[in-house]
Amino acid sequence: MAGKLEVDTNGFRKRVAWRGPLGVLTELVSNALDEDITFCDVILEHVDQQTYRIRVEDDSTEGFRNLDESYTLYADSYKAGILDKRGRFNVGEKIAIVLCDEAKIESTTGTRIFSDKQVKRSSKKRDKGTVFEGTMRCTRAQYEDACQQVVKIIPPPEIKLTFNGHRVRRPRQVALVSATLPTVGVNDDGDLYKTSAKTDVVIYEPSEGASGAIYELGVPVVSVDHPFIMDVRKKYLSALTGTTSRPVTTASSAGPCWTPRPIC
Repeated sequence: MAGKLEVDTNGFRKRVAWRGPLGVLTELVSNALDEDITFCDVILEHVDQQTYRIRVEDDSTEGFRNLDESYTLYADSYKAGILDKRGRFNVGEKIAIVLCDEAKIESTTGTRIFSDKQVKRSSKKRDKGTVFEGTMRCTRAQYEDACQQVVKIIPPPEIKLTFNGHRVRRPRQVALVSATLPTVGVNDDGDLYKTSAKTDVVIYEPSEGASGAIYELGVPVVSVDHPFIMDVRKKYLSALTGTTSRPVTTASSAGPCWTPRPIC
């Protein structure tokens, strides 16, 4: 045993299964948006019965810095202390890998192929960018929910985000305000600690018929009963719960449901 703990991969999969295809896509797109990219192309398509294909590609010059981290839980993340990066826990692609029956990450630093209980290395490299490709099982309702919700991500204006061949459009900005909100910092030992930081909050007008929501760096966090989208432009903590928030979806006609995720 390499350390004090072991990871039950099947147990990990069960604990994150509720996130479904939308959770996988949200994590992968968030990872891509954190890099120096000009485009992110996302595909979710039906293959057979309850099997669906996922593919996320970007054109990052540096690519995936260390592919061994793609299957190492809670390795130190260079993004942890950078408040305008979405990543913090270095766990996103692990969720994608464990929920896929088969998966492959191909980048500038090589290729890793994941199947059942094996990880295979390949020296095949891309000139730039990273591609994640995998197949996963989900219900038709989960697939349709993912298709409806992933296009609510707001990419930076300089990045072209496409989903199944169609460009994801940014909503109309109506205001910009600032606020000091709770967040986390990183000390010299790499430990997280609670702090606060001043941040911009961009106010958007939602599409017709859509509800208001709070976002974090372009990613939906919680639906709220007001007429605007409020996008906090730094990672933040819920003032009430002391948690970071990530999306949770339901396939009900009521639309998305979002809950906070504890720091752990």
